[in-house]
Amino acid sequence: MIKITKIWKEHSSDYSYLKAELSFDLGDENRWLESVSSFHSRSFVMWYKVPIEYSCYLCAERSDAFIVACVYFAMVAGLDIHTEIPITSCLKYQLNEQIIPLLCNKKSGFKRIKITGDVADEVNKENKYVGTGISCGVDSF
Repeated sequence: MIKITKIWKEHSSDYSYLKAELSFDLGDENRWLESVSSFHSRSFVMWYKVPIEYSCYLCAERSDAFIVACVYFAMVAGLDIHTEIPITSCLKYQLNEQIIPLLCNKKSGFKRIKITGDVADEVNKENKYVGTGISCGVDSF
């Protein structure tokens, strides 16, 4: 199982980073590494980098962006994803009930995984916007 255990922001003079700490059940890190052949590090901090002027749009209160980034490799390795940081309920439903079942077939070779963790719907009230890599709409395909 892949676990998202912590999400935080960091800033430099020119860029802002949204980072997440990933942990694995005993032995699962090797399955992850085998699924990511170009991954040469044992450091399991995933991050997004944006110009400093966009730092206010980074959301450390939701795990959505990191879940979306992990789904492909999780399906290749057959590892469920659990987040200790809330995931938007709509995204969790769409991934578990629509996207993952659709992608897992004999031709793709992907393994059916489950995403677990608490859900939340309220978006950061200060900005009213959150960007992720997938909207689960027709434009994502």
